[in-house]
Amino acid sequence: MNGLGMLDYSEASQLTGLSESSLRRYVSRGLIPFKKVGKRRVFFVKEEIERWIDDGPQPLRKLELAGRNGGRNAER
Repeated sequence: MNGLGMLDYSEASQLTGLSESSLRRYVSRGLIPFKKVGKRRVFFVKEEIERWIDDGPQPLRKLELAGRNGGRNAER
């Protein structure tokens, strides 16, 4: 997106290995760190995403469990 460590969906997708649609789902569920500019524009801070990756799969596990049973009885 620019030289300041801000990433758009495409760049964050490359960094995380997740599809853009998965990233949008994670954003809507608050499972990945992101910033908003205005009402709709979303971007990611590279350092925050790298830290999120390093912290492990906990948010991912929660999403996987929710997806398997339609959001019912997901671990908290």
